[in-house]
Amino acid sequence: MTSAGTDLLRERLQKRLDELRAEVRAASLRDASEAEAVVREAHDRGDEASAEIQLGIGDAELVRDLHELREVEAALQRMARGTYGQCEDCGQEIGEARLAAHPAARRCAACQAAQERRRPR
Repeated sequence: MTSAGTDLLRERLQKRLDELRAEVRAASLRDASEAEAVVREAHDRGDEASAEIQLGIGDAELVRDLHELREVEAALQRMARGTYGQCEDCGQEIGEARLAAHPAARRCAACQAAQERRRPR
């Protein structure tokens, strides 16, 4: 990959990192205030159930964002170490098209497909 291509991906990763950090902060504040509102405003079991579902969705979104944040941070660390774009499993170069589509990719397409087949659903 060219230096210009890596620089562009670094900028994209840094921008996404900033966005995710802001989203996680906002979700943390929102979840705390929503939990308080649930306790105050639930009038019956149906209200409580609806509120719990909403809180669960918020929790799932936060978990997803935290996972992506860790992946983006790891990609930036690989860039700093000079190992960005190398597959963690086979050591081969990750294709530019794959990195353009998923800049935080840790594996080449073949190794990622093998990893997903091994992972239980």
